[in-house]
Amino acid sequence: MSDLTASGKWEGCHIVVTTLGAFRNLTNARKPIDLSGLRVIVIDEVDFFFQDDRNKQQIEELNNKVFGKLKQKIQWVLFSATFPDQVIVEINKFVSEASSIQLKKEKLQLDHI
Repeated sequence: MSDLTASGKWEGCHIVVTTLGAFRNLTNARKPIDLSGLRVIVIDEVDFFFQDDRNKQQIEELNNKVFGKLKQKIQWVLFSATFPDQVIVEINKFVSEASSIQLKKEKLQLDHI
């Protein structure tokens, strides 16, 4: 991961694609990333993050210490192939007014791919 965008600046990033640890480092750096333009946070494999207490704690810390201080409301987009019941319980504690999109089991595998 480079330290800057192609334009050479961090200012006004709307989307940041990174790992949880690298993102935490970016927010704690000498010249922290400017999140004033951030609108959406996307986490893939969210079942992994919300099943592991350490990862869940890191997400909660980022939410409280970083995203909670922003003026704008942040949209969380959480992806996973599986959502065990306990993960759904933890996500509902974390994200209010959550909407979900689920595929029927027969739609999960496409024969022509």
